[in-house]
Amino acid sequence: MVYLSLSDYFKYIFPSIRKITYDDDRKKPIYEDQESGIKTIDGIISFIQNDNYYPTFINKASYLFTAISTGHYFPNGNKRLALFSFAYFAHQNGYNFRGINIYEYKKWFKKYFSGYRVTKMNFSTNVGWAIYNFNRAINIKYPEKRRSHKYNFDEIKEITEIFFNLILDKQKT
Repeated sequence: MVYLSLSDYFKYIFPSIRKITYDDDRKKPIYEDQESGIKTIDGIISFIQNDNYYPTFINKASYLFTAISTGHYFPNGNKRLALFSFAYFAHQNGYNFRGINIYEYKKWFKKYFSGYRVTKMNFSTNVGWAIYNFNRAINIKYPEKRRSHKYNFDEIKEITEIFFNLILDKQKT
């Protein structure tokens, strides 16, 4: 298994987030200046290397994604950081994304996040659309609008594992 390191974040992940997802330089997150957040990320990437807690790639990727997305360790860009961390980790370990149609994804969202309304935004891939929506769904908490989910962290992690098993396919070597 190929694990992420802090140098991967500084060399690839942080710069990629700023290059790909932000047009306005004033809004680009500068993760590197957030010492507390960096220490937390370092702890997360160390923690997932413990096979007693997370024995499989899916277990590790799910914890990585869920912890970063819902942890809010940085003032801005936490969901993007979770997405890029997961995508880089999956790529480094030989995983591709499956081609699944939007209808199947919508059924999945209805089952696990019935109050969540998926976005109508267009994406270049169905899986990109699904990951974007999943990342938003696990973070929305509007009980007064009946749009929040009822899951705790461990339940979200389990649902993330189910989602990753749906979207990921190990490359044949």
